[in-house]
Amino acid sequence: MPPQTWRRFIASPLFARLRLALAVVLLQFSAVNLVSAQCSFTNLNAQYCVDQPAFTLTGGTNYYGPGVSGSTFDPAAAGVGTHTLITTDGNAAGYSVNTSGVYAPVAGSGTALALGDDTEVTGIPIGFTFNFFGLNFTQVRVGDNGIIGFSAVQAVTSPTNQTLPDPTNPDNIIAASWDDMIPDGSSTIEYFTTGSAPFRKFIVNYTNLKFFSNANRITVQVQLHETTNIIELHSTSITAGGDEKTQGIENGNGSIAHFVAGRNFNNFTAANDFVQFRPQCLDIRTVTINPLPNAALAVAPASTSICPSQTVNVTITGDQAGVEYQLQNSIGSIPLSGFFPGDGVGNLVITSNSIAATTTVKVYARNIATGCDVDLAATSLVTVVAPPGTPSIVSPAGPVTQCQGVGSVTLTSNTPGGTATYQWYKDGSPIFGETAISYIVPDLAASSGSYTVTAVGPGSTFCSSAQSAPIAITINALPGDRTVTPASATTICSGGTISLTVASSQVGINYEIIDNLSNVVSGTLAGTGANLNITTNALIAGSSLRVRATNPITLCSFLLDAADPITINPIPGTPSITSPPGPVVQCEGIGNVVLTSNTPPGTSSYQWYRNGIAIGGANAITYTVIDNPANTGSYTVAAVGVGPSFCSSAQSAAVSVTINALPQDKTVTPTSATTICSGGTVTLQVAASQSGINYEILDQLSNVVSGIVVGTGGN
Repeated sequence: MPPQTWRRFIASPLFARLRLALAVVLLQFSAVNLVSAQCSFTNLNAQYCVDQPAFTLTGGTNYYGPGVSGSTFDPAAAGVGTHTLITTDGNAAGYSVNTSGVYAPVAGSGTALALGDDTEVTGIPIGFTFNFFGLNFTQVRVGDNGIIGFSAVQAVTSPTNQTLPDPTNPDNIIAASWDDMIPDGSSTIEYFTTGSAPFRKFIVNYTNLKFFSNANRITVQVQLHETTNIIELHSTSITAGGDEKTQGIENGNGSIAHFVAGRNFNNFTAANDFVQFRPQCLDIRTVTINPLPNAALAVAPASTSICPSQTVNVTITGDQAGVEYQLQNSIGSIPLSGFFPGDGVGNLVITSNSIAATTTVKVYARNIATGCDVDLAATSLVTVVAPPGTPSIVSPAGPVTQCQGVGSVTLTSNTPGGTATYQWYKDGSPIFGETAISYIVPDLAASSGSYTVTAVGPGSTFCSSAQSAPIAITINALPGDRTVTPASATTICSGGTISLTVASSQVGINYEIIDNLSNVVSGTLAGTGANLNITTNALIAGSSLRVRATNPITLCSFLLDAADPITINPIPGTPSITSPPGPVVQCEGIGNVVLTSNTPPGTSSYQWYRNGIAIGGANAITYTVIDNPANTGSYTVAAVGVGPSFCSSAQSAAVSVTINALPQDKTVTPTSATTICSGGTVTLQVAASQSGINYEILDQLSNVVSGIVVGTGGN
C-alpha cells in the first residue's frame, strides 16, 4: 500500500474501529493469560515462629518482602515483627478498582513543576520501573489539567476531558481529576520518589489547583507503587467546579479504562477519598514473625535430692506474661507437670508430678497466643534417694479397745535398717513432734483411730519408708457429766423413795441410781436430751445416793455429779387398840367411848383414824369418841416416830364403834278427855309420827299401858 494511502487509512474512522476491536481481542487474550498465571500465595500462613525452617513459596511468580530470597522464605531472616510479602508476575495487564482502603496521602514535598495553562512537563523520572497496562515505564509526563501520561509522544495538555475509554488522544493516562484547570499563585504541582526498593512510591501532588472557569479548587495525590504496580488516588478535596470531571486510568490505545462509577465525565465531588487501581495478578499478604519465649531465664534449683515419688518445686526467674511453662523430663520430653502461665511480674514456681527415679528436669516454654516454643537452657538435676525399710508396731500386739479413764496406750515400733528417726501417724496424718520409737496415745476419746509409723532415714532428705501395718486404738468416751439434784426430800422413812433429776440427760445413755455401797436402787431410764427424773425403789438403808450413766453399747459408765446424802428413819411397830377390847354398839345418850392404844417401841405420838381418814389433832394414846351417832365408824391408830420425819407405822386393827340415834321427839296431845272413870281409856295423838318407829304409852311408873302403834309419817 502506498505511504499516502496508509496515512489516509490510519486517519480514517474505519481504522479507529479496527483498533478498538483489536484492543478487545487483546484484552480477552490478556484475561485468559491472567487466569492461568500464578498470582496468589498458596502456602503462606499469617504467622510463623522465628525458628521455623525456611521453605519454598508456591502459587506466585515473583516474590518480594523481608526474608524472601528468590522463591524461598526464611522466617529467621525476616526477623521478629510484621512484614508485607508480595507475589506478582510484574505485568499489570488488568486492574480491579478498590475504594475500601484508607485515605492516607504520603507526606513530603519534592520538585515543583512550573506549569501554565494547558501545559505539561515531560521526561519526569519515576525512580523505578513501573508497569502500566502490561508495559514498563521509567518516566511520566505531568500536565496541569490533572493528567499524568506514560506515552512518549502524546501530550497531556488537553483541557477537554473525555469519557473513558476513548481512542482519542491522550491515551495511556492516569486522570486524577481531569478538567480544564489553571495553576495560579495558590496552586502547587510537584513530584517526588520516596521509600526503599523494592517498595518505593512515586508521588505527584496537585495541591489547591484551580478550575479554569470558576474559583473552585482540587487537591489530589497520585501514588505509583514499585513492584506491586498499584496506582492510588488520595483526594483531599475535589469540588463540584460546575463542570464534568474524569477520574480513572486508560490504556495506550484508549480501548480499556478503569474508573469509579459516577466519576467518568461526571460532576462529582470527593473529600478525604481513596481510590486504588490494583493489578489483577497481585497478592499482598501480611505475615507476622513471632519471637520465641526467652530461653535464658534462670531455673532453680540447679540440683536437689528428694525421696521416691516426691515432687520438686522449680522456680523460673522473670517469667514472661503470655507464656505458659511446663516441666518435662529432658529424656523424651515427657511432661512432669501441667502448663502454668507466667504473669511477667515475678517468679513462677511449678510443682512437678511425683518423680520416682533420678531425673534431669527441663522447662518447656510456649507462647499461649502464637504457639512458639523453646526449652529453657537451664535445667534442674533431681536425685532420688532410697528410704529405710518399712517398720512394724510390735507393742501392743493387736487392737486395743477400752473406756476413757483406763489409762494411756503406749505404741512401740521395731527398728529397720537405715532408720534415724520415726514419724507416727493417726488416721494417715502425721502427729507433729512424735518422732521417737514409741508413742503414748493419750487417754482421750478423741485419740481413737488407726495408728501407723514410718522409719525416717538420715540426711537432708529424711526419706520416709512406707507406713507400717495399722493398729486400731479405740478409747470409748464416757457419758457426759450432768448436774444431779434431788427432786424430793432426802430424809425419808424406811421403805420410802427418793427422786433425783438429771439435767439435760444425754440421748443414747442409760441412767440408774446407786447407793453408798454401789447397790443399784432404781430402775434404768434412757436419756432423752431433756431433764430426766429417776425414782428409787423402796429404801430401807443407806447414807447417800448417786446417778450412774452408762453407754449401753460400749458399757462405759460414769458417776454423775457428787453423792447426795440421805437419811432413812425407822418406823415404829404397829400399835393395838387395847380398850375397848372389841366392837362397841350403844344408843345415843349412853355416853362417850374412849379408845386406848398400846405403846410400840419408838413411838413418840399417835395418829387416830376414822374410816381410814386421819382425825385432825387426834395424836394422844387415847381418843374419845363423842356420844353422837355421826361418830359411828371403824377406828384405827398408827404409832408415829420422832421428828423430823415422824415416820408412821401401819394402822392398827380396827375397832368398830356404833352409836345408834334415838327416835325423834314429837309433840303429843290428848285427843280425848284426860279425866276418866276407872277402867276408862285416854287417847293421845303423836304429831307427824316417824316412819319405822313404834309408839306405846307408859304410865308414871313406866308401865306400858297401851298397845304398839307403828309410825306412818302422819299424825
